[in-house]
Amino acid sequence: MPNRWDNPRTLFQLDDWKSLWRLYRTYSKEAGWPVELRKQEAFAQMIEIWSAAAWLGDGQVEVAIRQPGAHPMGYAALTTAFSEHPELGHAMEIGTYLAPSARGTGLNQTLKQHAWNAAKHGFRADWLIAAIPVANQRAARAYAKLPFPHLVYTGEKTSPWYQYWRRRQFAAGTPIALYITPLHD
Repeated sequence: MPNRWDNPRTLFQLDDWKSLWRLYRTYSKEAGWPVELRKQEAFAQMIEIWSAAAWLGDGQVEVAIRQPGAHPMGYAALTTAFSEHPELGHAMEIGTYLAPSARGTGLNQTLKQHAWNAAKHGFRADWLIAAIPVANQRAARAYAKLPFPHLVYTGEKTSPWYQYWRRRQFAAGTPIALYITPLHD
């Protein structure tokens, strides 16, 4: 399926904290905004984490901005999930948000493809992971539409993914599934 997000008036900015705050002020009360980032203090703490990861070279946040007017439309945050797992290697986790007007346009796929490319080539990761709440069917469908293969992990104890899944589920405070994309050939 071809990507429909071909708007030349959209910029993709790395680590644009000012635009992320604008996105927060505009959409944080919207139903699709990440629940754990609704409070301003929580979002400020996440900006600090993302900023430190970017400074250390352990992550990045790409913001989609519609021009003219510099209207932020969404983001894809890429952070190190783990760097040296004995069985799995290096994994990056992706988290995204799209403004309601950008949903269904192909922007989600574009942001995730950019993150896939950065994780594989820039960060040299072996895996790209999305921790998606089980109740978020829209996000699960969006990930399933991506043009790269993935597996869905839901907590089998014998898997090397179990400890990471368990930690992410605890942090999310809700049942999650890991959408895991291999980045190695």
